[in-house]
Amino acid sequence: MTKENLQSVIPNNDTENNQHSYKIILLCVVIIGLSLRLFFMHGRHFVDDELGTLLWMKKDYHFLLTHFASHWLTMNFYIAFLKLINQFGNGKAWVLVAPSLIGGMALIPIIYQLGLKVGAHKETALIASFLVAVNPFLIRYSVIIRSYSMLLAFAACALLLFFIWQKNKTWTNGVLFGVSLFLAFMMHANTLYHAVFIGILFFCTVYQKDKKNITQRTISDANFYISTNS
Repeated sequence: MTKENLQSVIPNNDTENNQHSYKIILLCVVIIGLSLRLFFMHGRHFVDDELGTLLWMKKDYHFLLTHFASHWLTMNFYIAFLKLINQFGNGKAWVLVAPSLIGGMALIPIIYQLGLKVGAHKETALIASFLVAVNPFLIRYSVIIRSYSMLLAFAACALLLFFIWQKNKTWTNGVLFGVSLFLAFMMHANTLYHAVFIGILFFCTVYQKDKKNITQRTISDANFYISTNS
């Protein structure tokens, strides 16, 4: 048995240990992010745009899903969702904040995976996830009753699933991508810009693939012409 065959059979313990180490570090980053968000959330009151959310939550579901105003009512489906869970949470503040907190926490590992998909080293992806965990702007918007953190989580997840679909074009990956993008739209209409960006990425990859195929066909035709005329 050759050395190459032995390497393919014997597991690489260093690689497995590194994988385990990266997972532990990522878990620590998530814990740091959660701790900062819980600390910032403790004892705070709803202010600014959150008051608008509370005011619109008093409307019925039909109004929320059919009326779109320019002031405080730009995330209708999110407010309707908060109204629904508020009925089961007995009006507790942490119940209303929970969706935003979950979205803010989910963004940390999503950014790590997204970094790997675009070709970054694992150390770089970990740094990116750490910056998401400690970013003051993201910490603040992870503990307020507005849809921004959930919008970011679903939009980033959609981009991640788009790259996964690009490498493995299956119905499952395509549906998951569509669902993530749809949920991002439900959180806020600003997802339109994200969808346009993904569309541009898609057409760029199609153009590059077609250009490569045309180049390969041209080279093949040229080789055939040369061989037949030599």
